[in-house]
Amino acid sequence: MIREKKIRINKCGEEVDGTISYFSPYLMKKRREAELPGNNKQVLLELKSFDIASTLIVDQEVLAEGRGYDHYDSFHCLQSQVEEEDTMILACGNCKFFLFSGMARDMSNGSRGYCLHGRLGQNLRPKDIREIFHCCNEFTFGPKAEREAYRRLWKTSLIERPLSERPRMTRDETGGSGFGNDSDRPPSQ
Repeated sequence: MIREKKIRINKCGEEVDGTISYFSPYLMKKRREAELPGNNKQVLLELKSFDIASTLIVDQEVLAEGRGYDHYDSFHCLQSQVEEEDTMILACGNCKFFLFSGMARDMSNGSRGYCLHGRLGQNLRPKDIREIFHCCNEFTFGPKAEREAYRRLWKTSLIERPLSERPRMTRDETGGSGFGNDSDRPPSQ
């Protein structure tokens, strides 16, 4: 299935509208036989490999085509191609405040991560989830090194804060699960 997202790009200092078309055309199944240690039986392993393809189009002209293991890899393949022409994709996938948890990246096939803007010293919440193609008013372009530096800063801000001072999610924020709600915890001894 082909999907399209309208995006903004900065081309030589001028912001223009563009479209990213992306699709996952291939799901290849590879069969491999392997022996388990200590077991005389052979087992069949099935490895799945996804290949995401994306295209960046501006004014009906294809600026770049990218491929990757997931949407984020494909997105950054596009960005690396247009960077050579002094162009950047203005989307969360390029924002210095954007980060993936391993689970978010795996579960969304690389299409969703978290916005860290304003979250120093605070845990992430479901409402912090953003698509890599989204772009908000807080967007700040950040090369990979800046994104990694901000992620380390955020992690450090969590560690430095005493557990008793960290914000806890309320029942409303968790959809009624009570996670982090002190009233649901057993009394300490």
